[in-house]
Formats: sequence, structure tokens, C-alpha cells
Amino acid sequence: MHGHTLRGTDRGITPGIAVAALVAVSVTLAAVLGTWMLTTTPGGVGTVDAQTEIVYEGGEITVQWTQEGTAGRLRVAVGTEVRTITAVGDEVTLPASPDQQVVVVAERSDGDAAVIARGDTGSYRESDSFF
Repeated sequence: MHGHTLRGTDRGITPGIAVAALVAVSVTLAAVLGTWMLTTTPGGVGTVDAQTEIVYEGGEITVQWTQEGTAGRLRVAVGTEVRTITAVGDEVTLPASPDQQVVVVAERSDGDAAVIARGDTGSYRESDSFF
């Protein structure tokens, strides 16, 4: 080859690719910042957690709050029944059949919440602890 040059094509990328790259960087940055803002609070507390003990015996499910973690209260739901536990050491007992779902939600005083236990009541036949 005798030193051919391609005039007018010495740009590194086309304007369309540059715009697409800038949009991709902006979306990624927004996702990272959004996730960070939604999972942290000004006090530096991250996720909501607590420890419970759940036992299913004789057609009843009993949930006891054993360690506070970052939660201010727990909500326990079995079917349409919902009860609140407001102090560590307290417990609630609800009637339940083995195929019903139990859901335990830990809530902070600032309104943040997280599901800390979920499953069929029949799976809690022995004492189980959850964070």
C-alpha cells in the first residue's frame, strides 16, 4: 500500500455511539446512587433486622421477638390476621393451618421495613430462629 489516508473518517467514534455511551453511564450512575440512597439513612443505619423464634404446634403459630436488631416493632401476619409485637421478649400466637403462610416484617421508627421471615406455618414445627 502506498500511504493511503481516509479523509473525513479520522474520528474515534460516531456521534450516535458517543450519545449512547453517555446515556449508559448516566443510567448506571443513577442506579448506583438510587440504590445507595434507598438502603442507607442519615443515621448510618442500613437494613432493618431483628431476630425471632417461630414455633408451630397444635394449630397455632407463635412468634417471639428475641433480639431487637434495628427494628422498633414487628408485624406478624398469618392469612388475614395481623398482630404487632412492640417489645423484645414479647410474643404473639395466632391460629393457623399447616398450609398457611406466615410473614414477619421488622419495622424501624422511620418507616423503613423488611420481611425477616416467610414460609408455610407447617415448616416451623420445631423452634426456628430468624434474623
